[in-house]
Formats: sequence, structure tokens, C-alpha cells
Amino acid sequence: MEPDCEKAKAALGETLQQVGVPLIAGVPTTWERALEEAVLRLRASNRPLVMLTGDISCEEASASVVFAQNAGTCIDTYASRTVFAWLKGSSSPGMRACSAEALRGRAVVTWGVDFVRNAPRFFDRFYDAGEKRIFSINSRLPLPWEANAISLNCSKTSLELLVDLNRALRRSTKSSSATQFAQELVNAGSGCIIAGVDPKTSTDAWCLAELAQLTNNLEEITGKLWDFFPIFPGGSTNGAQAALEIISGYPGGIRFIQNPEGNRSDPVVEYSPADYTAENLIKRQETDLLICIGGESWVDAGSAPERPIDTIVISASQPVHEAQVWLPAAKCCIHTHGTTLRFDGAPFSLSPMIENNRPTIPSLLNRMAEVL
Repeated sequence: MEPDCEKAKAALGETLQQVGVPLIAGVPTTWERALEEAVLRLRASNRPLVMLTGDISCEEASASVVFAQNAGTCIDTYASRTVFAWLKGSSSPGMRACSAEALRGRAVVTWGVDFVRNAPRFFDRFYDAGEKRIFSINSRLPLPWEANAISLNCSKTSLELLVDLNRALRRSTKSSSATQFAQELVNAGSGCIIAGVDPKTSTDAWCLAELAQLTNNLEEITGKLWDFFPIFPGGSTNGAQAALEIISGYPGGIRFIQNPEGNRSDPVVEYSPADYTAENLIKRQETDLLICIGGESWVDAGSAPERPIDTIVISASQPVHEAQVWLPAAKCCIHTHGTTLRFDGAPFSLSPMIENNRPTIPSLLNRMAEVL
């Protein structure tokens, strides 16, 4: 176990065993009281920031955007490892946003991506023969993946293909090719949809909407997690703007660039942030409350900013008997399953006892918005 994990576990002590029990400063309490405490922190904040990580579903991303709008906060779409990469001095933090963990499902679905030109070695990093299945919708893939991919290409436009595919999942289309393709996706169980995005027209926007709906449909039908990664080849979109314009697209803003040594056959993946992104807000300490939604199972921030930033971590991952999040930048963390961490040594937890004791991110955010 990593040293930081040992520190976090020691800070929590026996409270790690109290998964699902709301705690305030280590004292068991009611969910309503814990919720009230979280809302008080939000009300007392002058510059709150909602940060979406890559470990949430489209439904959770959508609920997060609505919550940010209702609460009047800034919002960004970084994956958590990307947000805190500057603390480690990483030169290309975006590599972490498109990692092997993010592509944890069995299927990789590509739409509108020219991997032959943009990232010929992309699948060399993430494709594990025998484990992954490649599905291509109007995408160019390098060999041998192009030969092994299940492709959906015809005379129809990209939008018509995506509409047919969603209809096939709802059993309301006569297209045999779309029906067969949809069944193969369902059989794969879980996966990641990688979308090449350069939105210039209303048709492009509709394609994004259909891709988001495709992700939702696959999650609903399979009961498993599907990730949606829009890739912007020119880095033409920025954190908060992406979250508000593409309500269920995350982490967003990934682009391919030529590597420093000028070898075009091995591009570097990089995140292209704007001045108001989470990274800069945290680094310059221009936020006094960070609401991290969908915290990944482990985050190592490396070192803390000069002053602690109150952090609420809202995650629906399954509880484990170790610290779910280790952020030296944080003063307070909240985990919906009850795993707790507060860096002054006093645990603080928010675990809503609703829906058969299985809290969800949307239900928690909706309740917080109601109280606000």
C-alpha cells in the first residue's frame, strides 16, 4: 500500500468500518443533519467550483450541470487525475484523462475519428487483444484494428446511422445492420465511446446528442458503465463551456499534438485548458470550495497548495476499507457511501439513507439543490 494511503487510513481509524453511517466530526448523525452541514458549507463559500471527473455516467454529469446552474457555481469537466496533475509537475496531464482505467470496459466504440492520421499508436497503448472489441462508426482505424473491427458504414449520413442505432436499441427500426451492430454492443457489456468532435453545424450538435443518448441507452440496457469521451482534435473547447454546451459529455477538451521531438507518428495527447479551468482556479486558489463529483477510487495530489481548500467529494463508487480519496489540498471530503476523510483528523461523512440504502449522485445533488 502506498505511503499516502497509509496516512489516510491512519487518519480515518475505525471510522472506515462505518460505511453507510453519516458522520460529522466522527460522531454518527442523521443523513438530514449531514446534508444540512454540507449545504451550510456551500452557502458560506464565495467562489465554489463543481468539478466533474471521468468516473461518472452521463446521467450523473447531467445532474451535476443542473446542480451547478441552480447553485450558481462554476463547473469544469476534468478527470480528477488531470485536475491535480499540476501538483505532480506532469508535462502532459491529459494522458491521464484517457487512460487504460478509463477504457476499462470490453468495447471501444469509435465515431468520426481518423486514428490513421491523428493517433496511429493510440490502440497500441490501450488495445489488449482478446480483451477489447473495437466497434467503428464512420471512423478510420489503423491496421490490424480496422480489419478486426465491427464496422457500421453505409451510404447514410453519420446522424442517420446514430439515429438508427439508438432506434435499434429501443427495438424500433427495420435496419438489419443497425440491429446487428446494436446487439453486438449489448453483448460486449461495457465499454467506452470515443467521439471525434469538431462541432461547426447544428448537425454536428445533433450527432453529439445522439452519442450521449447512445451512452445512456447502453448503460440502461446492460446495467453496466459506459464512458463517453469526446475528442476535440484542435483543442477547440474549454472546461466549463464544454460541460454547459454538451451536458453529458466528459472529460472533454482532449487533443492530439505533435510530440516535442517532431515525430508525427507518435503524437502526444494533451488537455487544452482555458484560464478559468479547474486546474488554474485551484492552482491560483481562486476557489474556496471544491465539489468533486464522481471521485475516482484513488487520487494522489502530491502536495497541497499554500492554503487548504474545503473539498466535498461526492462519489457513488462501491465502498472499500481504505481511504477513497487522498487530496492534501482538501480540508473536508464527503463520500456518498460513508467512507470519510478530513485532513484535520476529524472525519466528516454524508451518506443518504435513501433508495434502499443505495445513494446515487443525482438524488444527492437534487436534494442539496432543494435545500439551497
